[in-house]
Amino acid sequence: MTNEHITVLTHLKRQHKDELTALKSAASADQYLSQDGKSAQLQQESQRLAAKYAAALESLTARMEYSTGVAMTTASKIIGAIPAPAVADSKQEWERVTMLLEAGAGLNTIVRGADLARLQAIQQWGPTYLEAEAIKTRPGGLAGYDQGADLTEFNTSMRNRFAEILPNGSYLTAGAEAAGVAAEFGRSAQTFTDRLNGQHSSYDPVGEALAAQEAGQIAAANFTGATITGAQS
Repeated sequence: MTNEHITVLTHLKRQHKDELTALKSAASADQYLSQDGKSAQLQQESQRLAAKYAAALESLTARMEYSTGVAMTTASKIIGAIPAPAVADSKQEWERVTMLLEAGAGLNTIVRGADLARLQAIQQWGPTYLEAEAIKTRPGGLAGYDQGADLTEFNTSMRNRFAEILPNGSYLTAGAEAAGVAAEFGRSAQTFTDRLNGQHSSYDPVGEALAAQEAGQIAAANFTGATITGAQS
């Protein structure tokens, strides 16, 4: 999954800024208009410009959603097609994992060497284990109880291992990349939409890009394709 849509969006935002700057300069230099007339003209032309770019953004968003949606849906189908293990077998596999954890092995280390049966057991019970471990480190009382465990590293490890051992695992990697693109695009598009709607007029390309990239990285890291492998939809 490429970031071509993000590249086009960045170009749109820059182009809008340049055209808006030109409008302001033209209105300011018009010697035949009063100050009120200049303000009215600038407002009218700015709204026309905003409508043009809003339409362009809507079209670009539709194309982005289609391409990323296909990749994410394909990844989910790959995961969803894995047969669910028998409950007894899965519990036995998790008991083996628990023995390794009690011996000092890290969960992500176990994931990196797991076969399919073990991965399915870890995906079912791993999050609860991590939540229990997180509770041990929280302050007493109810204040911090609902914070939840950070599953980012766990989700990334699980997805990478599934991608390694599944015949069509590359689709899972592509799905994660698509999730990152969609989130990064969405964050960047929202700031552009806010600007077009007049909610703020600042233009901070570096800050906006960094915030959007962070959103994309988080989304890609947490993409798994399914909550529990083999679950019936």
